[in-house]
Amino acid sequence: SNKTRRAKKARKLKDRRASKGRKIRYVNIPKLTNFTVPIDDGADDYPRESLFRGLFGQAPPPDPDAEDEDVKDEGADVYGENAMEDDGDDGSGGVADEEVIDVPIL
Repeated sequence: SNKTRRAKKARKLKDRRASKGRKIRYVNIPKLTNFTVPIDDGADDYPRESLFRGLFGQAPPPDPDAEDEDVKDEGADVYGENAMEDDGDDGSGGVADEEVIDVPIL
């Protein structure tokens, strides 16, 4: 009877300092143990941007993978000396191309 009384009074093996939020309690979920989120390296930004621009009626941005030769050839006419001419005549005598102006949409 003395042993049973001692057994009842004896403290159970329990971490008593773990109360009041001092110990993190969690359940290990096997499917999520080694799960990692996809790493966004920014390489797929162009297709995403072109999709949203197309959905909202904006012109798609220039393809970043395309060669910049066309831009370099037109750069002299757009930003060079010919850009300051007021009459719009390019000297070729033909019909001038339509001028494209980028207007930011607010």
